[in-house]
Amino acid sequence: MATAKIEEREGIVLSRIPQKERDAMVRVLGPHGFSSFYARGALKVGGATGFCTQELCHSAFNLIVSSSGSLTLKEGRLLRLYAPQGGLDGMLVAQLLLEYCLRFLSEDDAPMFYPTLAKALEALENGGDPFSVAIMFLAKAANVAGYGLEVDHCVLCGSKTGIVAMDLIHGGFLCADCLPASSSAPCGGEELRIYRHAFRCPEEDFVRVHYPLSSAKEVLRRLLEHIQDQTGMSLKSLNPILKA
Repeated sequence: MATAKIEEREGIVLSRIPQKERDAMVRVLGPHGFSSFYARGALKVGGATGFCTQELCHSAFNLIVSSSGSLTLKEGRLLRLYAPQGGLDGMLVAQLLLEYCLRFLSEDDAPMFYPTLAKALEALENGGDPFSVAIMFLAKAANVAGYGLEVDHCVLCGSKTGIVAMDLIHGGFLCADCLPASSSAPCGGEELRIYRHAFRCPEEDFVRVHYPLSSAKEVLRRLLEHIQDQTGMSLKSLNPILKA
């Protein structure tokens, strides 16, 4: 009699969608990329697979592989439950990170982007400013996806001096001489510094850099607008606070 094939995987749970009464389909991002599997009894109160399949959990899974290649959870072990700080802002930014990975991250980019998600969630748990984490995370995501913004020089003439605006249509900084060729309004110096840092910073800055709140909110709005313009889809997790 053939023995069922078992695969061991680990990763961060992005979503748990109810199936039937107590089962769920679970979507995970880990070092291998994405995995989706059926988890029997995941929604049962006190069930053995309930804790390890919750959103924001980093868990290890033993998965049964069917002859067709579909995966079913045999058993799981909770390694870490990320607990974002910062109240409502922190929780909504954590949801934004998961939403981005679920809806926008490609299969090819998933394995290399997994550490970025982990670093961002760690930062939210360890005192990182939610809006700053969101900006740096989305800037990294845009770079990986191929629509990062140019923050080293003017996108039209190449000048590194006299930068006064961020133009989403042209894809980067504009100098004062080129501003008349754009419909963008000038930005404050603080906003320009945030853009430059976010698109160039190491992931270690997720937890240690806090952008000024007033400027960070505007930059975050514009980054979300940029992603929508590039993909045709919008990220909705932060609507309750950015549209308030």
